[in-house]
Amino acid sequence: MAEPFRDCDFGLDIVTWHVAFGDFHPGTRRWWHLFARKGWRHVLVFGYSRGGWIVIDPLMGHTDVRVAMGEEMDRTIAVLKAGGGRILRVDRIKRYRWMLRGPVYCVTTVKHLLGMGGLSFTPEQLYHALIRQGATEVFR
Repeated sequence: MAEPFRDCDFGLDIVTWHVAFGDFHPGTRRWWHLFARKGWRHVLVFGYSRGGWIVIDPLMGHTDVRVAMGEEMDRTIAVLKAGGGRILRVDRIKRYRWMLRGPVYCVTTVKHLLGMGGLSFTPEQLYHALIRQGATEVFR
């Protein structure tokens, strides 16, 4: 029996992601903030594909996915900067092997999207792991 979706391109053509670290949801207090330093409480990703920026923001109750273009992306970058944002440019690691996912929160969601393994549990740990793997800083 033929695989029905073998020739369909469901994936985005994003090979370079921008990973943003900071405190982007002001006024939101969560119990895990006890384990993350100020300025390192959240991580999200965005990448350019097919005429727009795909922004993926893993939140506690859901993952917000949206397409931002032009001025909307400029506003998104302004919010990231205002939240103390640090942005890394990262080439996606395409791994075709099983990966332990663990609990689903911002760090594990971003690691899974990038194809990363390793023991990064906080946004700050993920930042340093990406730097060690050759990510480049876009702005701080």
